[in-house]
Amino acid sequence: MIEQQYIDEILRTYAGTDNPMSKLTPGALGLAGETGEVIGMIKKRLFQGHTLEEVIMCNIQRLRTRYPDGFAPERSINREDGGDR
Repeated sequence: MIEQQYIDEILRTYAGTDNPMSKLTPGALGLAGETGEVIGMIKKRLFQGHTLEEVIMCNIQRLRTRYPDGFAPERSINREDGGDR
């Protein structure tokens, strides 16, 4: 997977407007909410031998499961995967 494909997948679920604060805020809040998951990915990469591509593919699958048709506010509130908002 190349970088642009990954960016395209991320933008498919992006809900902000096209200004710096709108782009920064949801990303920062999302990272704060999923810090444990990020640390788990780092652990897999460093200590368990998983490749970066495996981590990327897991992230894409998670986003496609949560938002199969792109981001929707109502799906972020009523997530079927049991995650919090």
